Amino acid sequence: MTSTGCISSKTSNAIADVLVAKIVAPPLELSVSTMAFQRKHGRWPSDYAELRSFTASSETGSALTNYDRVDFTQKADGSLEIYAVAPSMTNQMTLRLTEESQK
Repeated sequence: MTSTGCISSKTSNAIADVLVAKIVAPPLELSVSTMAFQRKHGRWPSDYAELRSFTASSETGSALTNYDRVDFTQKADGSLEIYAVAPSMTNQMTLRLTEESQK
């Protein structure tokens, strides 16, 4: 049986919070932290352990999502492909350096 109807503002806000926390935030955290690592060290992180260590000791001290698996693959064009798997979530992204960040 399917039900259609209105949901309360409180319920819709709770759903939105869960979607952001579980779907939007983890890949955003991962990409922002990886770019911060690259800016500070002039290279991409070699693995997720190195990135986690960097974020734990950085000024922000942000905690990354506890992924089950994260693979970094540097491409010939200098970009970094990230493949990350966590419970109920798989993310694949490619980060590229801007001309300014390459200087």
